[in-house]
Amino acid sequence: MCHFKKIKKELPCRFNCSDMANKLDPMDLKQILTLHLDGYSNRKIGSVLGISRNTVNTYMQLFAGSDYSFKELLDLDTAALSELFSSHTTLDATRHNELMLYFEGVNKARNHPGFTFLYHYQQYVELAAEPYSYT
Repeated sequence: MCHFKKIKKELPCRFNCSDMANKLDPMDLKQILTLHLDGYSNRKIGSVLGISRNTVNTYMQLFAGSDYSFKELLDLDTAALSELFSSHTTLDATRHNELMLYFEGVNKARNHPGFTFLYHYQQYVELAAEPYSYT
């Protein structure tokens, strides 16, 4: 049975946007490893932790490609785990930060009569250099 509670998603981002927006911290990595060893699928791990299944898939590939077993990785202290996986990023930080800044303005407009996410998404697409897709 899983002992982790579902992590609450927060805006503008779950991680420190300035230096950690594009990386999972060592505790997240340990949670992924623990859930995997408990028999959870990558999809279920992503759901439980509130992260993308693709992020879980990517880290599982990195774990499998390391010189350590999943159990050995779980036994490493956070500093060692962080050092092993510090260079891997899951987001384009510039693009992500641009979106998060846009979300701040959208969040302020949410209570305005007639607010729709579709309108604000279309506005974001017009303004952003490389917008994220809607689907």
